[in-house]
Amino acid sequence: MKPEPWVEDMLRAKGVWNDDGVGRNARARRCKECGSVILAGLDGDRCAGIARVDLTPLTPVAEALAVSTLARTTYRLRWVADHYELDHRYAIAIAGTHADPGTVDVVPSHVCGVPVSTLALARPRERNAIDYSQPPPY
Repeated sequence: MKPEPWVEDMLRAKGVWNDDGVGRNARARRCKECGSVILAGLDGDRCAGIARVDLTPLTPVAEALAVSTLARTTYRLRWVADHYELDHRYAIAIAGTHADPGTVDVVPSHVCGVPVSTLALARPRERNAIDYSQPPPY
């Protein structure tokens, strides 16, 4: 996903676009490989790794599928004072604090060419109608 030029200009004007490096503050930038707009920042205060995330908030079901099926890491996106920060979500955090857009914003790690928005959620399997007037099938 490539934004309109005015979006990039607006983010630069607000000081949230980062062309070089990453810090604890999550900043919008383009992925160097695919050109998608992502957030990048360190995922902790000590011994942090670099987190690059898609801007797609996840529901609890989508997070479970992203972690278990797609092997994607998830991060909590939170507003701290005057900037966003990304916090790695470990299994205990996923189990204890469910993703809830509006309260707990959870975003997936970025993988070029594989947006989570294309994740097809499994539908409940349709069951055959049971005809109780017939003898059991066994």
